[in-house]
Amino acid sequence: MCLSGDTAQQAALAVKHRKRHSSGDFMGGLVEQIRSIAEEISQNNVRDIRLDYDEDYGFVVEVVLNQNDKSAFETWLRLIEEVRPKGIVLSVDWTGENILSEEAFVQYAVEVMLRSGVGPIRKDKFSAVREIRR
Repeated sequence: MCLSGDTAQQAALAVKHRKRHSSGDFMGGLVEQIRSIAEEISQNNVRDIRLDYDEDYGFVVEVVLNQNDKSAFETWLRLIEEVRPKGIVLSVDWTGENILSEEAFVQYAVEVMLRSGVGPIRKDKFSAVREIRR
């Protein structure tokens, strides 16, 4: 499943304004497609799936998994590859234990950012001059 930028933008606007798409419940269909893929990858460990619109990131689908952090990261990476989101952000949370070391956690987080093309957003403006004067 690959979503075009236009499709994701339409979906984001529908979520933001809580409108139904003219072809029916477009948003529900999108979420159910992602849920189905996530269920298969996680071996039926999807606890919840939510759809929202974030001012910074745009259209966000969050999948909550009944897995530990390591399994959830592995599911997340496979989900990114299967869905190949364009113009949407896939987010994963988990209900299980945190078993990864800090180093391994950071490695997985970086891999998710690289594969998804999504990284942190800096809210304030950086000023080299201001930093040097400190």
